[in-house]
Amino acid sequence: MPYDTGHAPGLPGIEQARINIPLAAAACNEAVQTYPDVARFVFQAGRVANARKDSAEARRLYDKAAAAGYPMALNNIGGLYEGGDGVRADNAEAARWYRKAVEAGEPIAMVDLGWLEEGGHGVAKDCAGAARLYEIAVKAGIPSAMNNLGLLYLRGQCVRRDYGEARRLFEQGIALGDAACMNGLGVIYTEGDGVPRNLRLARPWFEKAASLGDHEARQKLSELRR
Repeated sequence: MPYDTGHAPGLPGIEQARINIPLAAAACNEAVQTYPDVARFVFQAGRVANARKDSAEARRLYDKAAAAGYPMALNNIGGLYEGGDGVRADNAEAARWYRKAVEAGEPIAMVDLGWLEEGGHGVAKDCAGAARLYEIAVKAGIPSAMNNLGLLYLRGQCVRRDYGEARRLFEQGIALGDAACMNGLGVIYTEGDGVPRNLRLARPWFEKAASLGDHEARQKLSELRR
């Protein structure tokens, strides 16, 4: 899993939607059978179960990995509650699990919890708290935190509006290949936020983001063609 502190930093990881389920399932089953006490393998088996829409098995495996002390499993249990995967959607319960993962030191959980706090979804709205969580996750190198914090600076929400800081954060995320940050930089050029309005410079960023699956960038491209 990308940005999981439980595996070697040199491993980039793969998003759940891109998991090759048959190959991953075979590898995880073998790993768990051979090394039953390695919590990371149990956690990865849970991700495979989640990818094949077996939420009950995913939860069982995440619970087992969490009980064995694997922090990212806490975060993924929170994701089940936020998405309503196999359980009733419950943002308050999601936040409770995300907070456990944050306390265990998982930066990606800071982004997930920050998102709920930013909008007051299932928790008391805490815009300043969300910004602080994003800042810590940015320092840990999490691109989604760069995008979320960049948007706050762009809109002047939770923090003082600062187009230069928004652009810096988007460019930091772009260097890590983040599509949402590419879209954000395109928005800056489209709106002329702190820079001269320039649709010619905006278009390539929307195109790059759209090619990586960013839906908002696709919409922006459609608007530019009108």
